[in-house]
Amino acid sequence: MIAGFVVLGACSAGFGAALRTVVTRRSAGPWLVAAGGVAAVAAGAFQRDHMLLTGPGFAGESWHNQVHDVASAVAYAAMLAAPLVLARQFRADPRWAVIARPVQVLALASAAAMAVFVSRVAEPSNGTVQRTAVTLALAAEALAAARILTQESPVVLPPEQV
Repeated sequence: MIAGFVVLGACSAGFGAALRTVVTRRSAGPWLVAAGGVAAVAAGAFQRDHMLLTGPGFAGESWHNQVHDVASAVAYAAMLAAPLVLARQFRADPRWAVIARPVQVLALASAAAMAVFVSRVAEPSNGTVQRTAVTLALAAEALAAARILTQESPVVLPPEQV
């Protein structure tokens, strides 16, 4: 799991840098993707004390458990916000418009799954709901990455189209 968090985070941070070549510099999208990646690395580097998120006997959690929780919250927030920001920008460019709506739908579905996770209404399957929320957000990121790879040349949106 640690390696997965670290590799995912490093790849997301790199992807955030690559996004800067296709969106305006003023965009928060690439920054949010990179920030989510850095937070994922931190969440992997600082482990939780217990596998379960709540339960009896969890008083006095360690400092690294607290760092993991904060880093995870930052990573989730960035993974939900980035696709919404990017989808808005993608609509302005005809070469990116084709993925704008799917990216937005994946982000909104991820947010809905995260709301179910936080509310704990799906117990005892909350772990599955959490992983579904993350997977949906990452699918939006993967869709944008695939679009970059299939484009003939990077497109930089002028500031007036933001």
